[in-house]
Amino acid sequence: MGDNGAVIIEEPLMSHKEIACWTGTARETASIQMKQLEKKGLVKYDGRKIIITDLPGLVEEVDK
Repeated sequence: MGDNGAVIIEEPLMSHKEIACWTGTARETASIQMKQLEKKGLVKYDGRKIIITDLPGLVEEVDK
């Protein structure tokens, strides 16, 4: 967990294709969903790292 409470995922070579494999979706769907989560301020990117900036918000979004 980062200093500000953010969760940092530091998997090397984290790509939308890999996210799609993990979630059982198409790469295009993963890309669209990640972009929407980024627009909502729930995640952001830092190079190849994904930072979950609002874990409770992300959990709420997933539970919809």
